Amino acid sequence: MARNGSSAGETNTEMSRSLSDRAELLERFVAVRAATERLADAWEWTSSAYEPYPGYHTPAGAVGEYNGEFMVNQLVLRGGSALTPRGHVRASYRNFWHPDTRFQMTGARLARSEAR
Repeated sequence: MARNGSSAGETNTEMSRSLSDRAELLERFVAVRAATERLADAWEWTSSAYEPYPGYHTPAGAVGEYNGEFMVNQLVLRGGSALTPRGHVRASYRNFWHPDTRFQMTGARLARSEAR
């Protein structure tokens, strides 16, 4: 390894490109990490009713009965919070709760469409 951190046969151009690639990779990592941390700030309420996914068939027995009775009139929460196990935190993670009750670490994302 040469004194400047490059390998013996690496030119300055190759070393610059290598550093540029590393910087780009680091920027992407930081952006993904920031997005993940925002997901874990609070569960985000949606306006979607908690309903089965298309093609879902209710299983027979206790699980089907539980789902049919308990999951009525609930709204979808997405993401996760600081109290959610790390492996569960992601934008696609779907939770549910009654909108008129308090739930741990919930919030809302406000957005508007740009005028055209």
